[in-house]
Amino acid sequence: MSDWFYRGSDASVKGPISPAQVLELIRNGVIQEKTLVRKGSSPWVASIEINGLWAAAARPSVVFACPQCNKPIAKPPIRCPHCLQQVEKATGRLVHHRSVVPQPTQNSFARNIVTDAVPRFGSRPGLYD
Repeated sequence: MSDWFYRGSDASVKGPISPAQVLELIRNGVIQEKTLVRKGSSPWVASIEINGLWAAAARPSVVFACPQCNKPIAKPPIRCPHCLQQVEKATGRLVHHRSVVPQPTQNSFARNIVTDAVPRFGSRPGLYD
């Protein structure tokens, strides 16, 4: 799996980060539509131009909490970074990320994919797809 990089607001290169971290940065507003990103050594592109990236960030995710200190942790088994207890099992809760909605630019390729509701081949969607 390749690492990801992004350009911060000061144009500095940030990373390497994992794909899960990219999604979390989008959800937190750190990576925005025009933020330049790249995977591995590929060319820099605006995050909105990467097919499926914003859709993946908008999908629900599972968040786990340490049963001892109730602070967020990664998926168990893991040692809690807050209370240092070993956690073998934890209850997860589903988090919906409804606030992740890209605002594509007028000439964006992603805009055509996301908002083009005009059927190409007929009047019934899915009939000729």
